[in-house]
Amino acid sequence: MAFLKNNAKLENSANFSRFMNIIQDSIYRLFWKIGFPIAVGMLFNMGYNLVDSYFGNYLGNGVAAGLALAFPIFLFLYSIAQGLGSAANALIANAIGAKEEEKMAKYLMNALVMGVIAWVFLSLLLLPSLQFIYTYVGSGNLTKVAIDSGVRYVHVFIACGGSLFMILGNILNALFQAHGMTKIFRNLLAFNFFVNLLLDPLLSLGFTYNDVVIIPRMGVDGLAFSTVFIQYVAFFILLYVVVKKRIIKKFHWSFFILRKTYVKEIFIQSIPPFFSMINVSIAMLIHNKFVAHFGESAVAAYGVGVRIEQIPLLINAAVSISLMIIVGQNNGAKQYKRVVEAFWKALLIGLFIMFVFYGIVYSFAPFFVWCFNKDPEIISIGSHYVRTQFLSFYAYVILQCSGSLLQGIKRPQVIVFNELYRHVIASFIFVYPLMTTFNWGIDGVWYGIAIKSWTAAVFILLWSVHQYRNLMKKNLLLEQK
Repeated sequence: MAFLKNNAKLENSANFSRFMNIIQDSIYRLFWKIGFPIAVGMLFNMGYNLVDSYFGNYLGNGVAAGLALAFPIFLFLYSIAQGLGSAANALIANAIGAKEEEKMAKYLMNALVMGVIAWVFLSLLLLPSLQFIYTYVGSGNLTKVAIDSGVRYVHVFIACGGSLFMILGNILNALFQAHGMTKIFRNLLAFNFFVNLLLDPLLSLGFTYNDVVIIPRMGVDGLAFSTVFIQYVAFFILLYVVVKKRIIKKFHWSFFILRKTYVKEIFIQSIPPFFSMINVSIAMLIHNKFVAHFGESAVAAYGVGVRIEQIPLLINAAVSISLMIIVGQNNGAKQYKRVVEAFWKALLIGLFIMFVFYGIVYSFAPFFVWCFNKDPEIISIGSHYVRTQFLSFYAYVILQCSGSLLQGIKRPQVIVFNELYRHVIASFIFVYPLMTTFNWGIDGVWYGIAIKSWTAAVFILLWSVHQYRNLMKKNLLLEQK
């Protein structure tokens, strides 16, 4: 009887999702169906960022260094979007697995309201302090052009509302992802890429016809305005699709009223990815501070190198996002064996990605750097950075997949402390001493990043194994009943 009752619940949960049978289909098939569109979309998003980097380099090394400085603050803003989006994704997926449609809608609406509130506070915090942050990071090492370019880019992005619609768009996308509907966002990211490819040169370099200025040259402001416009359009496209497809069938305006229970759950789930992204941002500021000792070219090379290494990392991120969706729905449906199976298969896929995709990046590192900056010094420093980070790649795989598992089973708290250690504390334990005390120079920064990543990865893997063993005990008790 227990088996029949559990099987009936499985069928109801599968029908409730309406879009994909995540609790019964083959795990590898689900990774392909969910993850491939995400990977393609992320590559378009990577292309989007690389277009910004390319035209930043075209405007000069000072602007390129400014964009490298702006990237950590951009990540800080994206941390809100990532935190709330990941929380909504995991909680909505669990609600789908448990066949609770009204709860699903309330999670989404409360997350949107929390996104607006968080954006207001972050804007009030960042806008007055941008000049101080960048002046401190670049003092004595970077030119005024580099510092001013970083300040201008982030200021326009925040003040014109681009960061707000980035946050809200990521929360709306969580609704699609929780259902396994990843093609919509892939198509949207492709659209964003081509629009950015058009707008970046038009707005940053201007457009003149027959000696008549049609569009004035706006420099780094033009790159920022392009991003703001695209975030606006992306949000309203997602909103239109939500309404048209009637993904939310149970809706009432009262769902926008913040409820203590939902706010608490969203907050707990959002804290780990939120602080993880903030720590990434802080770590990049720390790394930039260390790298700035070796000159403006080193900072520009680091900025390019980070973008290049993101290509294979984003492919694996698609796997980890798929894992969170699979884990979330199966955890909600109490299919704990499938949760564990999905975790180990995700790690195997990550190993394949490391040898194939990062192998390509490793082999052609100088060419990839050359595509964005022709300066021989930047090519040399940037390609060396990319190649040393091959040592870190599988550590990133473990960190991403373990984080997705813990998010999906709604036990993400330890991620906060692990990421704080990896991105901030370990930077001063490993990176700074290797650079100074051991006199490794810039190599101390590169190899220090690898060492701290592996120490964090080993810990989170052991913790994840402990958590999934608890899940297996739950599964055993469920079968006995």
